[in-house]
This record gives sequence, C-alpha cells and structure tokens, in this order.
Amino acid sequence: MAFLKTRIDGNLAILDKRLANRPFILGARPTIADISTMAYLHYPADETGYDLAASHPAITSLPASMVPASTITATGSPGNISAMPATEK
Repeated sequence: MAFLKTRIDGNLAILDKRLANRPFILGARPTIADISTMAYLHYPADETGYDLAASHPAITSLPASMVPASTITATGSPGNISAMPATEK
C-alpha cells in the first residue's frame, strides 16, 4: 500500500502543479481529461485519507471551474447542486 500511496502522491503533485497556473488540466477550456478527473475528486477525505484542500489546493479549484457560476442553481437540500442552466422567470 505504501507504494501505491507514493504513486498517488506523485500524480496529485503533478496535477496540482498544472492547475496552479491554468484553469483546466490542459489549458483554458475543459477537456475529457478534466471531466474524467472529476470522478476521482469527489470521494470523501475520510474514505481516501486525502484532504485535497489542505495538501493540493489547486486541485480543489478544478470542480468549481468546470461549470460557470451563472449556470449553477441550488436545488433541494443544502449541498445539492444542479449544473443545469438556470431558467428565466
């Protein structure tokens, strides 16, 4: 397990470094690389042992930048976010 943790730490460091100076992994727009990475970033810290906000702060900015803030609306219970465009009234 120590070997795998070392590999994960190295990969997270590379990703964090890339996201430190650009909004997405490969540049200014999201690609399949960003979308596929999102799935791995949503596991809770108590299940993974990683507090990404503390150890890799640039990585934690990726989910918020995937959808423009103007298209996000809160629905249902707190924390339940829909990425569907807001409807006009």
